[in-house]
Amino acid sequence: MDTKEKILINSRELFISSGFSNITMDDIAAELAMSKKTLYKHFPNKESLLKEAIMSQFIKIEDRVNSLVRNNKLEIIEKFRKISEIIIYYISKLSPAFLRDIKKNAPEIWEIVNKERRRLISKNFSKVVDQGINCGKLRKDLDKELVIKIYLTTIENMINPGALSEAAYNAGQVFDTIFKLFFEGILSDKGRRKLKKTDQGV
Repeated sequence: MDTKEKILINSRELFISSGFSNITMDDIAAELAMSKKTLYKHFPNKESLLKEAIMSQFIKIEDRVNSLVRNNKLEIIEKFRKISEIIIYYISKLSPAFLRDIKKNAPEIWEIVNKERRRLISKNFSKVVDQGINCGKLRKDLDKELVIKIYLTTIENMINPGALSEAAYNAGQVFDTIFKLFFEGILSDKGRRKLKKTDQGV
């Protein structure tokens, strides 16, 4: 692991656990046992560090999700589940407190988080829906673009600092429930029979 990657990984954990506004570049340098000069050599300020730390995480998520989307050996239902697990795992790490913090103190980065989350889900959800329709496991009578829009809007309205605080749920719990509701709603009869067999271990 090179120095930059080490900084990104450790600073991301610090930001999430302690809050963006509560962590300074001095804190990060101390945590990494490196000089501030070395830290500033790679990142000019805390905002640029947070931005790249988040973007590098999205790149990792997308790489994992893309490999699943391209895997033609996976049943469509299993593919949905595995993609959901990956996204839920990473989203659940973003606590309501952290999201509130960056929304208030780093609004430009908050917008990037929303944009990347929207793009990641929309792009891959669309591909898997197409695959599901083509193999007969998902309903073809639904407007795919409208389904995706409703799905994204629901996630964006629920996975935000205000909604999470009021509901007393974490992002992973909310996303999991939304996913299950939408997934089961768009299954075809063939897909439901396959899901029932899968749940019964057949």
